[in-house]
Amino acid sequence: MANGKINEGLIYCVKNPLFPHLVKIGKTTAPTLEDRGLDASNIPENFEKVFVHKVRDIDATEEAVHNVVEEFRYKSKSRRSTEFFYACAEEMAKKCVLPFSIDDQTLEFEFEPGPDDTTDGEIKFSYRDDDLVSWEDLRLMRSENDKFRTEQYAKSGWVRATNPWRMNIVKAAKKAGAWKDTRLSLSWLKETGYFDILMKIDWDSY
Repeated sequence: MANGKINEGLIYCVKNPLFPHLVKIGKTTAPTLEDRGLDASNIPENFEKVFVHKVRDIDATEEAVHNVVEEFRYKSKSRRSTEFFYACAEEMAKKCVLPFSIDDQTLEFEFEPGPDDTTDGEIKFSYRDDDLVSWEDLRLMRSENDKFRTEQYAKSGWVRATNPWRMNIVKAAKKAGAWKDTRLSLSWLKETGYFDILMKIDWDSY
């Protein structure tokens, strides 16, 4: 979305001394974590903040974070899924949410349309078919000595490292008309700044 808010809010991670082996990762549109009212429940001890980040789209960001740490999700004895995860997911979740953070307004890579690029509020972006690239193409555009190309698990590592970005990039590309058959417009990626981000993601950052 070029201007305005999608569903701005907070992505948070908290823990409780009564069950230190778990963390809760959730979202809220409340202005602060305190306003979320986590401590208004019948749990006798208060929750402690692990991290809180303001993001532009809490639904997409929460889904991306939950997908990354899905293997650590805690399920009740009845196999009911919860927003609680084993504490070992904390660092991975923190790395995942940071790219989406707009706390300091430094990570905004919005595509700003020109005066003739909008129709009924929709962003339109022109591209040629030979401008389209896949996620695999992007991986191979990195340096030939890059670990995402040379390591044994380079392909799966690339998917895992870029996973926090994929959902938002694809949504933005579809909105801009820069997406076709699972491929993205390379010129659009460069214009929005996403290309530079994908090229700079570090092997050890996921």
